[in-house]
Amino acid sequence: MEMMPGHDSDDRSDGESGIDRYNNDGEMTTIMEMMEEGKMKGILMVVMVMEMLRMRIVYRMVEMMMRRVEMIMMVVMEILRMRIVEDGGDDDENDGDDDDVGGDGDT
Repeated sequence: MEMMPGHDSDDRSDGESGIDRYNNDGEMTTIMEMMEEGKMKGILMVVMVMEMLRMRIVYRMVEMMMRRVEMIMMVVMEILRMRIVEDGGDDDENDGDDDDVGGDGDT
């Protein structure tokens, strides 16, 4: 692998770009120049795919959080249902005066 003319491994053309390429004349080009020339379509596609995957990951994280909230709410509802069954139903009916217990009809 031979070095391109004028290439210094520590020297960047403008200091802002980490990826430098050489054009056919041996001159260094930056990413912005390559994008203007249309040579970066592959990298742009990769960036778009990564962005879509990131959004999908965010969607999955939100979906998992909603499932956890749903599970917690189901547990809370089950606990409340069990407490109602332990109490014997509605609080108005279970207030201590058991006049209608027995059902003999001798009232």
